[in-house]
Amino acid sequence: MRFEFLTRANVSALHTLCTSDNPEFASANAKREEWLNEMFRKGLRGWIAFQDRQPIGYVEYLPVEAAPYPIVGQNANFLTCLWVLPQFKRLGAGGSLLAACLGDSPHGVSTMGYQGEHKPIDFFKHFGFRDIDQKDGATLLVYGNADVQLQHTYLSTHAKSDRLAADVLFNPECPWSTRTAERVIEQIEKHPARAEIELWVGDCWACGVHLGLLGGVYLNGVQPFTSPPTDAEIARAIENALTVRIPSDT
Repeated sequence: MRFEFLTRANVSALHTLCTSDNPEFASANAKREEWLNEMFRKGLRGWIAFQDRQPIGYVEYLPVEAAPYPIVGQNANFLTCLWVLPQFKRLGAGGSLLAACLGDSPHGVSTMGYQGEHKPIDFFKHFGFRDIDQKDGATLLVYGNADVQLQHTYLSTHAKSDRLAADVLFNPECPWSTRTAERVIEQIEKHPARAEIELWVGDCWACGVHLGLLGGVYLNGVQPFTSPPTDAEIARAIENALTVRIPSDT
């Protein structure tokens, strides 16, 4: 196993890791490259793990002051993403990538952890992180002397009206998030009841900074998906929300 420092020259390896260069994700990967270019200017750093020339995992982190989440802190780094292909998770790549991040962060590291396969809380706790706070199903984790806090501000996703409020907040760092947003938007735009749907689309990173929102798809203020949905699940969620139409705040 070998490791390469993340640069603009090798960033395309991330597309292979996340989406296997599937043409369906072309626009989503393009948005990620735009996000990476912006974040490189703000101090983004990272590493890619390779096994026999195949990229198998990566880690990204940047100064906490630039963290596009509702986070307040200084000096420390914020780990935005750590991912290893499932078939390579028992090789120690995840721990090695995290160690590279920690070694490059003398003032400590913070991150958001979740229940499930993506950035699991127990993984970070195994390496010495401690949980500080929670918000919207995410846990703020801290390693070392990182001084960070979550901002507990909330967004009323849409002005109440007699139409279905659809708020689609995509994460440009993650092509799966962006592609889910695209698919939801496509179904809404072609829906027979399109006139009854009030659609708002935004970059959840910007929303996190300004509104304290972690992102996702909201239908009448409710998040119907906890993982990338199928087309049938999207259609069913839209129909259910059109039927209920009881706007609520997040």
